[in-house]
Amino acid sequence: MSPQRTLRRTLSGVVMLSLTLGGVVIAQGSTPTAAPSRADTQLVAAKAGTTAVARKKARKKARRASRKPAPFARRTVRATRGINKITLSWPARPNATGYTVTWSPTRKHIPRKPNACRNPCRKRWTAGTSMVLTAADMSTPGRRISSASGNTVQLKIFSQNRRKMNWTGVTYPWDAFIAPASNAAVDWLPMSSSQMPLPLPPRAGRAVAVTSFNVMAAGAAGPAWSSRVAKVAKQINSTRSTIVATQENSNASTGVSGGAAQYNDLAAKLRPSGWAIADARNWDRTSGLSRSWSTQAVRIYYKTGAWRQLSNGALMTRAGFAGQTSGVNVDRWVSWTKLQSKAGSRTKVCVVSAHLLSNHHGYDRASAVHRNAEMAQILSELNNPGSRVRRVGKRLGAACAGTPVVLAGDLNAAQEHPYANGGQYAALGAGFVDTKNAGHRYNTRLSGPGSIRSWHESWGTQIDYLLTRGMGGATSFRLNTVAPSGAGSDHYPITAVVNVPNS
Repeated sequence: MSPQRTLRRTLSGVVMLSLTLGGVVIAQGSTPTAAPSRADTQLVAAKAGTTAVARKKARKKARRASRKPAPFARRTVRATRGINKITLSWPARPNATGYTVTWSPTRKHIPRKPNACRNPCRKRWTAGTSMVLTAADMSTPGRRISSASGNTVQLKIFSQNRRKMNWTGVTYPWDAFIAPASNAAVDWLPMSSSQMPLPLPPRAGRAVAVTSFNVMAAGAAGPAWSSRVAKVAKQINSTRSTIVATQENSNASTGVSGGAAQYNDLAAKLRPSGWAIADARNWDRTSGLSRSWSTQAVRIYYKTGAWRQLSNGALMTRAGFAGQTSGVNVDRWVSWTKLQSKAGSRTKVCVVSAHLLSNHHGYDRASAVHRNAEMAQILSELNNPGSRVRRVGKRLGAACAGTPVVLAGDLNAAQEHPYANGGQYAALGAGFVDTKNAGHRYNTRLSGPGSIRSWHESWGTQIDYLLTRGMGGATSFRLNTVAPSGAGSDHYPITAVVNVPNS
């Protein structure tokens, strides 16, 4: 090899070595490219590792998803009503190993998860696809849920696979529960996913329409009684009842034309339509009281063409309240009358009208306890021969023994009340039935109280009641709505049609 060729090879090797050390590799017949640096190599490795982690997480998530029960399809969970029970049924959910049913009389206590169920919420687990909840299961202290009460229960079902779950009820989907057939009740339920047990059947007897109406006391804030009385009379006549029990129908003459007592003024307005007042006495003066405790008083009217009065009277409940020892918050009158049907002398009914204490500090416990004491005295006077409740006239229990009874009134507590609707609860325990759970209900989504001259859209919050004993269930229950311009009170009248058996 010539010295020149040896020199060229040596120089070429030096150049190749230099280029390699400089990070450039020249391949024969190719374009020079940059060799990956250590940082580049580390980045590529990191990306590859990240991708592997992501794939691992995705696989893990997929495995978890495969264990999560499928959600309930819309309108596939059914609640079938029975006497003093509700039967729930639902389709089996893929991947579900069991189901937890939660229920509560109040919607706000329905939990987001089963382990968040707190009183009055209750729960029960099952591996099956149905569950029967009895009246005893659904009732909680102060809230009775049964065919006699007409109170609702809120429901929510969780499909579970260990900690994984899906649910239905008040949360998802909104219309999961199928209400009973339309012929079971006309105006169905006040809140989504709430249910009532099946109504009790009415007894055989004469159909009678009875109304309860808080007419708003004269002198109360708002329009004067003189501008409301004609509207109140028209609302009473529009109910087509033959008996109406009123509350806040007082001795007061404030805002009353001619200075008459409010209850007598209303009697005069109703008289041309065939109504008579059951008891026009001033009970305060009759019982020797030095002042009027009747500003929240209760009076009963009846149609003279349908009924003759056999007896009447009044009793006064007394329960101390917030340190008070007298006055309208302590002493409250309860009126009653015994009527005989002119269409059949054996058809008799006793009607009682009461107005329990309102809430004085929001929904407070003290007011609820006071109402319970008031109702206990009313029931004692009705049932107990030894009752010492102050009264005017005969003892209610003696006059109405063995006679069907209607207990009407503003009880001032709904089932949503935090301390429960104790007045209704106590009456149910004494054998009464709430007519609200009738075979047909109308306008139950509207209730009182509300503002005069506006719709009372409280969606089922009930404080006015018609409770009956000795008649079975009601045939129908109606909340008598009226256009705001025709409202004479901050309550609507409620009317129940009941069958009064012969006594």
